[in-house]
Amino acid sequence: MERVLDASIPYFRHFEDMTRIPHGSSNEMEYSNYLVSWAKEHNLRYVQDELYNVVIYKPATPGYENHPPVMLQGHIDMVCAKVPGSTHDFAKDPLDLYVEDGFLRARGTTLGGDDGVGVAYMLALLEAQDLSHPALECVFTVQEETGCAGAAALKADYFQARRMIGLDDVGGGTSYVTSAGSQISALTRTCTWEAPAAPAYAMEVNGLLGGHSGVEIDKERGNAIKLGFQFLYELKKQGTVQLGEMSFGSVNNAIPNYGKAVFTCDAPAETVASVLDACMQTFRRELEFSDKDLAITLTPAQAEQVMSKTDSQEIIDFVRFLPNGLFHTSMRFPELPTSSSNLGVLRTQDGGLYAETCARGALMSYLYSTEEEHKLICQLYHINREVTGLVAPFDYVEHSPIRDALAKVFHQVTGRELKPLFVHGGLEAGYFKALSPDMDIATIGPLVLDEHMTTERLSLDSFQEIWKVLVALLASL
Repeated sequence: MERVLDASIPYFRHFEDMTRIPHGSSNEMEYSNYLVSWAKEHNLRYVQDELYNVVIYKPATPGYENHPPVMLQGHIDMVCAKVPGSTHDFAKDPLDLYVEDGFLRARGTTLGGDDGVGVAYMLALLEAQDLSHPALECVFTVQEETGCAGAAALKADYFQARRMIGLDDVGGGTSYVTSAGSQISALTRTCTWEAPAAPAYAMEVNGLLGGHSGVEIDKERGNAIKLGFQFLYELKKQGTVQLGEMSFGSVNNAIPNYGKAVFTCDAPAETVASVLDACMQTFRRELEFSDKDLAITLTPAQAEQVMSKTDSQEIIDFVRFLPNGLFHTSMRFPELPTSSSNLGVLRTQDGGLYAETCARGALMSYLYSTEEEHKLICQLYHINREVTGLVAPFDYVEHSPIRDALAKVFHQVTGRELKPLFVHGGLEAGYFKALSPDMDIATIGPLVLDEHMTTERLSLDSFQEIWKVLVALLASL
């Protein structure tokens, strides 16, 4: 296969090589084994665990033998998305790379710049013979994009380093200084179904902006699940409502902007319409400046079966009262959310209800508080709750020598100031902080635009610039 990038630049070569080996989330085995073979070829010590995380160790260069070791970290999995109609198979096909306007892209698919750039940097550092640096512990984690299961499985005895450079950063001049932890939960209830005894309606909720719950949760955007069920909650005050097939949202970490449900109601049709009109007037006032295009429509429908009255009433009440949205913001960093929860998925599945939530918290205490509230509501309405993912928070540290060193070197190399990022999304850095509470962490990475999207693209100029920053930083440590 003809190369697109200049193979004489090591991190270009390693990145392009990576795009030829499948490495979607939970499909990292082949690339993990590639890393092991590569470490053997270069006579480097390594560890590979049962999840296919890999750690590769490199001794300090002459003159740095007495310097404390440094950890570098990135994840090998990528988000696999493709344009409609694409025949690309992420399980076996290489990405189709091309360069446009100074950016590297993949034709019709995501690129995997998040976090292939970090992987490429580490391999280039590990093979380099002309650089100066302390002992390196290069950590290649798996399953970051689906809940950080790889980072959560790492063992403290893999590491000696107490200084870490996180390479899962796509800002080209930014550095994360805090991030939220998260708890993912699956909510289920087995339901009894029966023949409908009242007119059926198809409800559709659309027109909402939605967005990532780690980024847009503070913007008061409407949640299609909560809005749809708020209407059903008001409607059941006027008559018996029984639920049929439902489908809202697609992933737990996105604010759902669309949904549909079939239900029956024995109230007169004009009453149903009147309740919807009243709800819509309220919703429009509440969402005037965040989701002015909200629409909820009702059309006559056919329902083959509906949930029992008890199941329907309890599920409607459960969704109505489940804590959701933004709970707290930082008093230190203006406009930074510190606690939230997102009901991202709700559907009928396997004869009952299935839903998912993503709670976020800048401190574990926030996550525990939300968990207790959710557990109580679930118990009250007979909902089974299972925690399926937990990401540790990365709390802000006032004094960070490695962050200060990075800011100094970044300015020396680029002439620009490094921009600190305070985010409500999750990072693997929290796991390393939990593993070693005295770990000093800074992050850096080249500019990647539209990560996780089919328009994802990597700035090649930034890729080269951040390499220079990284090399200078290691030499300064």
